[in-house]
Amino acid sequence: MRERDKQLLADHYLDFYQIAFSILRNPADAEDAVHDALVKTMSQPMLKDPYRYCSTIVRNNSIKLLQKCAYSLPHSLPRSLPDDPFAEDDPTETRIQQLWKLKDQLPPRMREILDLYYVKGYSREQIAQHTSLTLSTVNKIFYKGHYKLKQQLLTLEQHENDMTDNK
Repeated sequence: MRERDKQLLADHYLDFYQIAFSILRNPADAEDAVHDALVKTMSQPMLKDPYRYCSTIVRNNSIKLLQKCAYSLPHSLPRSLPDDPFAEDDPTETRIQQLWKLKDQLPPRMREILDLYYVKGYSREQIAQHTSLTLSTVNKIFYKGHYKLKQQLLTLEQHENDMTDNK
C-alpha cells in the first residue's frame, strides 16, 4: 500500500470509528472493528479508493460483530445529548431525550445515516459517498428513519396521554 494511502486512512480514523460506534454503541468493539478493517485494508497491495474500501470493511465488521455477539439494541445504555442547553424539567428536553432513545432503536444502517447527518453534519451527498450508497438510497433510508421516529414518537405521546387520562 502506498504511503499516502496509509496517511489517508490514519487521517480518517475518527470517521471509521464513528461508523463502527453508530452501529455497535460500544467503544471497545468499535475500536476492534476499525483496527481489523485498517489491517485488512493495508494488506491490500493497490486499491483505487482505500477510504471507501476501509469504510465498507468497518461497516461489515461492525454488523458481523453485532450479529455474532447477539447484541440487543442498546436502548438501556446511557447516552447524553451533546451540549445540553435545556433545563431538566423542560418538556422540550424530555422530547429530545425520547427522540434520541428512539433513534437508538432503529436498524443499524438507518441509525448510521441519521448519525452521520445530525451528529457529524454530513450532507446526504457526502453520506452517499461515505457509505458507498446511491443518493436515492440514502434519501430513502433517511426519510424512512424520520417516518419511523415520527410514528414511534406519536405512539409514545398517545400512550402518555392515555396514562394521564386514566389518573
